[in-house]
This record gives sequence, structure tokens and C-alpha cells, in this order.
Amino acid sequence: FLMIQKSFGLAVPILFKVAVDHCTTAAAASGAMAAEAARAAAMALVASGALKAMSGVATELRTVFFTPVAQASGRRVALEVFNHVLSLDLSFHLERRTGALQRIIDRGTRSVSMVFRAVVFTFLPTAIELALVCGLLWHAFSWHFVVIVLTTFVMYLCIIGQDVALLHVMTDRR
Repeated sequence: FLMIQKSFGLAVPILFKVAVDHCTTAAAASGAMAAEAARAAAMALVASGALKAMSGVATELRTVFFTPVAQASGRRVALEVFNHVLSLDLSFHLERRTGALQRIIDRGTRSVSMVFRAVVFTFLPTAIELALVCGLLWHAFSWHFVVIVLTTFVMYLCIIGQDVALLHVMTDRR
């Protein structure tokens, strides 16, 4: 579903380009040629709308099918941590507040789930989409456009990284 979502999402702007090209042809032509170009532009717009809708449906289906996987992995991590805590010797439990461990285990389980979701549904798809867009730009134009896109992307990541670091500094001061 992730691949369907990304491929349909990338096809939408391409279909818009096709529609604009046909509209340009329709404006320059006359008669039956203009009507055919206008019809082709309308079909491209309808197809782009349908692909955009199917991309949204694929996103929702991805969430529906991934939720049981995420919950199962979270349960497995929590169970392994719980078994590890139970296997510790009695002196550990007597010297420490083991009641606070439940909160720590819950936070750890949520963190593992969040990192897994971020990697699977954000970082990897973004990298794949960036590579596909760069390939399309290189094929359609030249490598100069690829350098511009990659430079912009890296600069954006640097700015976001600075914002996150600043946010951590601000929350640590409280």
C-alpha cells in the first residue's frame, strides 16, 4: 500500500503536466484538433483526481493493515522487558522501586513503536520518493536540477535539525 500511495502520488503531477500540455495544444489548434486536445486534457485531469483519491485510500489501508503489526511488536518488546525484569535477582527488586518500572516499560514500548513507524512510513518512503523524483528530473531535464533539489532537501533537513536541537535546549531549561 505504501508503494501504491507513493507511485500514485508521483503520477498526479505528471498527469497535470499532460493536461497542461493538451490545453496548450487546444489553445493553439482549431476545430476537431482543439476539441480532441481539450478532451485529452479533461481525461488527464480526471485520471489525476482518481489517482489522488486512490493514493488516499492506500494510505488509510496501510494504516489499517499495519496497526496489528505495530501492536504485536509492541507487545513482544514489553513482554521481553517484563521477563527480563522478573528474571533479575531479589536484591534488585528490594533496593529499587520496581513499581516505577511499569511506566518506563510503557514509555519504551511506545518509543519503539514510534521509531519503527517513523522509519517505515516516513524516512524510507521519503528517500524512495526523493530518488524517484531526482531520476525523473534527470531524465526530463539535466543533472543540474537534481543538484538543486538535493541541495534544497539537505538545507531543509539542516534547518529542521537546528529547530529540533533548539527545542531540546528549551525544554531542558525548564
